[in-house]
Amino acid sequence: LGAGPRLHAAPRPLRPPRCSMEPGVGDTGGDAADAPECCVCYGQTERRTPCGHLLCSACQTLLPCPTCPMCRRPLKAAGGLAACGVGGGGASRRPPALRSRFRGSARGVGGIGPVVPLLPLQQEGFDPSSAPSTSSPSRARPSRPFAASGAWIASPRAGRAQSPRLVGATSAASGAWVESPRARSPSWQERGGEDREAQAAAQRTLNVSELLPRIGRMTFQEAPRFVRHVAWLKECGIADSGVGAVLLQALQRRLAELLSRAPLPALEGAGDLLEQFNAISGGGAVSEQLSRAMEARLSYLLYHPREGDPGSVTFEDLRLHHACASQLAARRLICRDALAATVAHVKNWMERAPLSQLGRHCGAICELVRAQPPLLAALTARLCRAAQPPKRAPRAVVPAEQFDRLAGVVMDLEAEGLRLLEGQFEAALIAQLRLGLEIWPLDGVRALLRDGPPPGTGFLRLCGASTRLKGETCQSLNARIADGTVEVTRSIRAAADLPKAQAELADLARVAQRARAAGVLSFDQSLRSAVIDTMTRCTERCMSSQELLTGIKVVQDMEWAMCVLVGGAGNAPAENRQVLSRSYR
Repeated sequence: LGAGPRLHAAPRPLRPPRCSMEPGVGDTGGDAADAPECCVCYGQTERRTPCGHLLCSACQTLLPCPTCPMCRRPLKAAGGLAACGVGGGGASRRPPALRSRFRGSARGVGGIGPVVPLLPLQQEGFDPSSAPSTSSPSRARPSRPFAASGAWIASPRAGRAQSPRLVGATSAASGAWVESPRARSPSWQERGGEDREAQAAAQRTLNVSELLPRIGRMTFQEAPRFVRHVAWLKECGIADSGVGAVLLQALQRRLAELLSRAPLPALEGAGDLLEQFNAISGGGAVSEQLSRAMEARLSYLLYHPREGDPGSVTFEDLRLHHACASQLAARRLICRDALAATVAHVKNWMERAPLSQLGRHCGAICELVRAQPPLLAALTARLCRAAQPPKRAPRAVVPAEQFDRLAGVVMDLEAEGLRLLEGQFEAALIAQLRLGLEIWPLDGVRALLRDGPPPGTGFLRLCGASTRLKGETCQSLNARIADGTVEVTRSIRAAADLPKAQAELADLARVAQRARAAGVLSFDQSLRSAVIDTMTRCTERCMSSQELLTGIKVVQDMEWAMCVLVGGAGNAPAENRQVLSRSYR
């Protein structure tokens, strides 16, 4: 009998050694600094390409083209990989030891050597002794008769094989071929071929035993790199659909963990990361889960903007939160409800913020109002409340200092492009200004009219921006000067009252002079007549009284000073002009 050829044993697929993971590395997201990793599977290896990049041999066989994954330099042109046989699946594949698969069967069924014919079949009128013997008598076994000459005799196991395999010798009577009893059963060669195909398929599959733990330890800064890496694996065909689904699930789980602990500045850059992940995952439930995780984190940071600091939420925190939420909502990475929650918190802050805070954040407030127009109504309502007195008394008025601060804030907002001096708010300012100029002390009115850098000029800037406010200021100041002159002259009842009356008239004169220089006061004919008539009657009353006659010189000086104020110095004597100057000083 001829012996079949000797076959090679199929080599087992090589796997790179597992990378050691130290305790606590997963918390920080980094690996050991001295652990070299393959640039494809992140397994530990020391094999390098000629260009110096780490690449294990198992991943080299998976590359669609023989180029370096990092720099795209050709590997074959550079001489292949260096340091063969060291680490990470880099062992050289020497020819495996030969192993004999010869079966010394006389039938030769299933072998690849010469086919040994079967014994002749028992037929009617056929003498077995007349047929030539082709095998040992001990190996012969009786055959089954069949009905007609030349018919096919099927093996009892013929139904188990997928295709008939005819081996044997022709019958002496009919020359018909006969199926072997084991012809349709899988041979050892077929089984060996299937094993080799399975092993080859295993070698063509990406080994993710190191990549998955590495994804589970990545940091927020490393996340974009791993997302791009998984996208490259799927694009090149290195990761099939099954492996790609596993990698996407691991990425989704780790990204959700990172988003649940990320600070607000990190969430601003998470939009690009989510878009990259959506591109490789195709959207769907996985992307929805990441969006829900980001919305939950934004909602938490809305109430706890700083980890470990239980302080109150500042306007700067709300501004940064709104910027992040609006950016993500514009890219449709979060729902509009998350942005609406941020806007509601900003509105609540505007309704309760003091004037000092409003003036400090004028620029940011204008940006928020332009981005969210409903906030303008909340801001206007807050300014209207600031223009109203704290107590609902019949003649209650806000202090002059508060009105000046309010005017400065309004003008700063107007300078940023917001239109506030109109409608209800302008009417509220006019009402408070009319009442304030009647009640405020002269020191407070003089402070409103002082010259200097902002915010001291808030009132004057307000009058310059609104014609209605300027006209109301001029009218109210005229009435205040006329009424003040009448009150001062009526308070003179004795010679001892003259110095006090002279000082009060000097204060009125300084206020009038400063208002006239600022352009918010003009003496009309009615004011001139009222002031001159009042001072003339005061002089006549003092001259008719023996008690006040001793101070008639002081009364005449006051009369000349007021006449010059409302009508100009004109042809007044020089001594009266000096008195007027001394009174102003």
